Amino acid sequence: MGKRATVQMVALVFGAIYLLAGILGFFNHALLGIFQVNLLHNLVHVAIGLGGLAAANIGGSDIALHLVTGGVLAYFGFAAPVSTRSS
Repeated sequence: MGKRATVQMVALVFGAIYLLAGILGFFNHALLGIFQVNLLHNLVHVAIGLGGLAAANIGGSDIALHLVTGGVLAYFGFAAPVSTRSS
């Protein structure tokens, strides 16, 4: 596998797993007999899998940039206080 960073290997492995799960879900609506999936669910798995495989080629300062960006977005998505607009 060359000189891949640990995070790149994790992206590669999980990307492959998600891609495989997405493809298998098209043929079996009860994935592994446990998980109920549908067309949209499978498409999301395929997209995440392809993203993971693509991320395995990213290195250097891109990793830190995406980590910070993801942290900021996660904060605003999950932890930031919700404000409402007045009409």
